[in-house]
Amino acid sequence: MSQQQAEFLADLAVGLVSQDPKEAQQLGLLSQVLMGQFYSFLISRAMAIVARNSPDRLALLQSNVSELAQGISIEQRQQADTLASLADQRTALLNGNDADIESRIHRAEQEKNSSTRNFLLRNLVIQLMRRDPEQALDVTKKIDDVDLRAQAEDDVYLVMLQNAFRGASYDEAKRLALRLNDINRRAQWLAQVATQVSSRTKDRAEVIDLLSEAYSIAAKGDNTPAKLEVLLFIAKEFVLLDRERGFDILSEAAETANRLKKPEPKTNTPSRPVFKVITMTVVNGKEVSTDDTATLDSIDFSQIIPFTERDYLRTSLVGDTLKDRSLRAKYFIALARNVLHVPRQGPGYERTLEDILSGSK
Repeated sequence: MSQQQAEFLADLAVGLVSQDPKEAQQLGLLSQVLMGQFYSFLISRAMAIVARNSPDRLALLQSNVSELAQGISIEQRQQADTLASLADQRTALLNGNDADIESRIHRAEQEKNSSTRNFLLRNLVIQLMRRDPEQALDVTKKIDDVDLRAQAEDDVYLVMLQNAFRGASYDEAKRLALRLNDINRRAQWLAQVATQVSSRTKDRAEVIDLLSEAYSIAAKGDNTPAKLEVLLFIAKEFVLLDRERGFDILSEAAETANRLKKPEPKTNTPSRPVFKVITMTVVNGKEVSTDDTATLDSIDFSQIIPFTERDYLRTSLVGDTLKDRSLRAKYFIALARNVLHVPRQGPGYERTLEDILSGSK
């Protein structure tokens, strides 16, 4: 950006900020929402541009920005400060300034609001985990919120699992899968390890042991759509090796479906940052995220295909035990698709980012 452009930006910002916030709102120049967005832009982008290209205007801009801050809500200021901190982290990352990591951790720790502090630390974990997973795990220990810390750790473990699967290091993959905090994800990835081992060895005992361990982990979880999904996956893998065991777990999955409760309405938490950072990692050929949580809508019973090929009638009888009409309908649609050889493909079967966001915790 040229000095002339920076001066224009400074003049524009100062001119708008110089308006009395209440008077500006009355005149319709700035709504409360637009004032918050404008304030966020000023502290995250404009002030740095003006400081670099037109430093003589910076003091006046800072003074007027402070006045503008008085006309917006505490939550808007918090969101703007969070965005500014994220911009600083992103700039440091693009500059490749590894020596600045400790100072960025220190700045995040100095944030007074705990939600914002934890959010910034998790964002830093995401920035580090592909370059230095061990250091990223060290940063997760500084996150106060138990759930967010567990999610941040699982973000890192997924990256480490990615490397283990890529190198066919299945003992390491098993070790990492067992370290995952989310119990359903732990069982899911242990079963994924079993699937890979099965394709590379004739030792059925080892595969069955891995699947049995995955099942015992999943069985301890609460009755949620995620548990239903992982039980269906384990049942599918089991029926290829042990028909009776596979059908037993499929029946248990149906019982889990019948015990599912309707999701509780989400409560507003205005003290938390409205920003959400989602990271995607390709593990074993599949794009996954710790934010991608199974929901009743995402359950499609595609896992029953090998069951219909072995015993159509018995598979159909399991579907009859489902009490929820929507789930029962989807079960029999999956059954019919397999019988009629209708492929499950196309955009209608692909989860969008909106699906992930709406189904996240």
